[in-house]
Amino acid sequence: MKTPVVTVFMPAYNAARFIATAIQSVLAQTFPDFELLIIDDGSTDNTIIEIARFADTRIRVFHNSENAGLVTTLNQGINEARGKYIARLDADDVCYPDRLEKQVNTLERDPDAGVVSGWTEIIDANDRTTSFGNWRLSPEAIYYVLHFRQCLTHSSVMFRTSLGRKLEGYSAEAVKAEDFDLWHRISRVSKIVQLSSLLVKWRQHQTSITGAGIQEMERTAFRLAEKYIREVTGEPWPSQVVKAFVECRNVARLDPDLLAAFPAQLKKLQDNIIRAAPEIYDKRVLRAYADVEAAKYVYILRSLGKPSGLDVSCRAKFLGFAYYLSCYHHLPLMGTVVPKSHF
Repeated sequence: MKTPVVTVFMPAYNAARFIATAIQSVLAQTFPDFELLIIDDGSTDNTIIEIARFADTRIRVFHNSENAGLVTTLNQGINEARGKYIARLDADDVCYPDRLEKQVNTLERDPDAGVVSGWTEIIDANDRTTSFGNWRLSPEAIYYVLHFRQCLTHSSVMFRTSLGRKLEGYSAEAVKAEDFDLWHRISRVSKIVQLSSLLVKWRQHQTSITGAGIQEMERTAFRLAEKYIREVTGEPWPSQVVKAFVECRNVARLDPDLLAAFPAQLKKLQDNIIRAAPEIYDKRVLRAYADVEAAKYVYILRSLGKPSGLDVSCRAKFLGFAYYLSCYHHLPLMGTVVPKSHF
């Protein structure tokens, strides 16, 4: 049997309501050289029946006799994949028809890229569009952000199978934030490219993986951010300070002593992140993005009546001010006042 270029990997658990739509979106791809690998993780509904309705020879199905959990199933998929690349898709999400074509072309052109992601259309259980995830980030910006928080939609990602295996896949110590952890580890050895194209419809609903266990996911993600910051600086940081690094509005919750020391701590952290960056990244672009992140804090500290002591460019201040308004005052300015192609 010919080895496919892409393995579209779809883990499924009690996904009977949406999985047929997900499968149809894969079979309708403009790029034909793929296999669709579905692992049913011990479903107790009609998921297996829905999968069986499709007779396409590109579909390979595995059934776990009992529910092994998402991380175990994800790693099972990496091990079973026959493609050069793995494209992830949850069983309740939908691919745009040219998704695989665009991602394969990117990975074929850029040997330094290990992962390629893209924009998402966010839909509800009734297929209604609720919003879009259409921010633009350079590989340098993604490398920076992944020290603090997730910035990729799991279902939009395609990565090199060899790289996933080399890094031993998803970590059992990062359950609920296993994708955040894998992308962070990949970013330390390979570029992550984000396409300025809609690639998937990402479904959010009450029974989805993203809708359940949100507090556990946030706790795990915060623990990972603490770990990454400790690794890059070589020292532990107070939880309050880490929370301010992860989410800028948390600066306002710092006690007076921590608030006074925060600008120097932020500069130290940013310098360490840039210094530790692999050679595949342009450190001038990385510094420019770090300045924009720092500029957000300039405006927050000013709003608190505190000097920032942070030296950033006028351009970074402008972009940072737009970020500040959008994240601190919930004003949807990014992409309207400020073009998202700035890095």
